[in-house]
Order: sequence, then C-alpha cells, then structure tokens
Amino acid sequence: MIKKHAKLIGLLVVLGAVLCIGAGVAYYEQQITIDEVPELVKATILKEAGDGTIKEIEKETKNGVTTYEAELVVEGKTLEIQVAADGALLCKGVEDIEDDDKDDDDKDDDGDEGEDDR
Repeated sequence: MIKKHAKLIGLLVVLGAVLCIGAGVAYYEQQITIDEVPELVKATILKEAGDGTIKEIEKETKNGVTTYEAELVVEGKTLEIQVAADGALLCKGVEDIEDDDKDDDDKDDDGDEGEDDR
C-alpha cells in the first residue's frame, strides 16, 4: 500500500517544503530614491520634509502590502515617517535618542544612551 502512494507522499512533502520556504519571503525591503516612489508618496514625503532633507527612503512589502518609510532631518531633528502606497501618512515619529557613534546599539561612545556628559 505504501508503494502505491509513495509518489503522492513524495509530492506532498515537496509541496509542504515549498510552502514553508514561500512563507518566509513575505517581507521585502529595498532602499530607493525620491524619484523612484509613486507621485502621491513623493508629495507626502516632500510635504513632511518641508525645508529639511531626506536621508533615506525604503520601500517595504509585507504580505503583499507596500509602504514607504522615509528618514528626514527637519529643524535639526530626525523624523521617521511611514507612507502608504496611496500617499496617506500612516505614522510619524521623532527619533529621540542621540546615538553619536553611529552604530546600532542606541548608546553613544561612552556607553550611556545619549545623556549629557558635562
């Protein structure tokens, strides 16, 4: 009986493996420029940036939904915004921790989290 269903069992095992691998690819992130975003997204990013500068833009796709995250410097503060593909502003926040050594540990060179060292 097992020989009779061996091909079916093999096919199901392969199909299961493909589905598991495919599930891990549900998130995609890509660095892009302001000229590569849709016009409605571009308008929102430029409006939020005002006279500031755009440090970076990332296109993110998660479970088939694409959003755009932009890091802006406005009046000396770093802002992070998230914009939907239709140009709607989804999220806006100010980066409040000074990390003056540019690594990813949220601590400056002397090990504290941006406290004034004077």
